Amino acid sequence: MTDLLITAAAIGDRLHRPDAPTIWDVRTPEDAAEAPTRLPGARRATLDQIAEAEAVRDAVCYCQKGGKISQIAASLLRRRGGRAWALEGGHLGWEGPVVALERPARRWVIAATPTWGEVASAWLVRRLIDRGAEIVEVERDQVAAAAEVWSARAVPRDPAGLARDAGLVHPAVDRLAAAEGCERFVRGIKVLGRDPIEAVDAWVAA
Repeated sequence: MTDLLITAAAIGDRLHRPDAPTIWDVRTPEDAAEAPTRLPGARRATLDQIAEAEAVRDAVCYCQKGGKISQIAASLLRRRGGRAWALEGGHLGWEGPVVALERPARRWVIAATPTWGEVASAWLVRRLIDRGAEIVEVERDQVAAAAEVWSARAVPRDPAGLARDAGLVHPAVDRLAAAEGCERFVRGIKVLGRDPIEAVDAWVAA
């Protein structure tokens, strides 16, 4: 890592963590259409949108090859007071986890008494698919109706199925999908009043 560039190795194992850098995909529409995947959690933006974006603690920008577009984007963010780097090698040089370019939904509805599969799926949404996604809780018998009214999608019970639908390839998917018998874990979250996403953060890190 230099003052301007960051390597894939420096961020590859951080993308699912709550303290992951904000990832900006600043590829042109033509380049994105040629390779319709993105880094997990990455947000699409133009240079004009980057120029108006709020500064964050850490940000990584990538274009197709890690050249002019991502380096301009990172410089614009640094001028706004944040720390920002361009990804060395860009999207073409990335060999780590990916997710489909298009998100399966921007709004989600989850039951107030979720199953382990629903909690795991919500974690995948918030940490790897769309960090800006909105997730709201309603009573279980209102999930379908609430999703329809809000133009949202119900959080599924099958995290592996959600990952396939979202084109998500990440080691955490297999671990979450294989974790059977975690309903006690979910009940403990509710009893302790913990945020389910943060609880799964600790579970994944353990």
